[in-house]
Amino acid sequence: MKVINFFDTDNKEHWIGEIERSDWRAGTFLGRLLRSGEFFDAVGEDSRVLLLTEGEELISYCTFAEKDDIQPTDLTPWVGFVYTFPEHRGHRYAGLLFDEVVRLAEERSVSEVYLSTNHTGLYEKYGWEFMGMMDDMDGEPSRVYVRKIQQQLGSLREDNMNIEWIDGSEIRVNHDNDEVVISANREGLLSLAGQLNALAEGVPGDHIHYDENNSLEEGSAEMIIERTE
Repeated sequence: MKVINFFDTDNKEHWIGEIERSDWRAGTFLGRLLRSGEFFDAVGEDSRVLLLTEGEELISYCTFAEKDDIQPTDLTPWVGFVYTFPEHRGHRYAGLLFDEVVRLAEERSVSEVYLSTNHTGLYEKYGWEFMGMMDDMDGEPSRVYVRKIQQQLGSLREDNMNIEWIDGSEIRVNHDNDEVVISANREGLLSLAGQLNALAEGVPGDHIHYDENNSLEEGSAEMIIERTE
């Protein structure tokens, strides 16, 4: 799987069709904005549509944009249109999109990213914090979350290494006194094996940052594996 920017693709018609497969009114609206060329007028010029893909299949998507449905506001940037296709839910794939959001935010020296939703208890597990209620463009109350961006040893960076996950992977890291225990199911172990091989083929300083927001089971300790000389 990899995260791509819709606007960097050659087959835009295909990916619009994939977005429009979603059983969600907002997905249809996003497809219409992209087809009509009105996307940047709606959400700002320096905006992206992030696609989590497996070959030609769209797994999950979101926008990273100057504006979303909370307007007017001085808060920026926003993550919006977050959607994972039903057959792929339960694997925290949205976390891979959020990893890319964090990377982009770090590149732009952005300290906070915002998200508007009606869901409760969904985004907290990805590191988002509830900030308060705000009215959307229709005057309806919406829950606003913030993701605080820290300059840190990165996340899963598929642009640097071939980081792949096997469906159903479960990995837990526990730190008890001086002992670190990594426990995983078969899929998790195979995923780790492939990632360690990718890391071995990298250069000194390459690293993979695992935490419960992007890869580990809830309650796990963070783990960073770094390639040395």
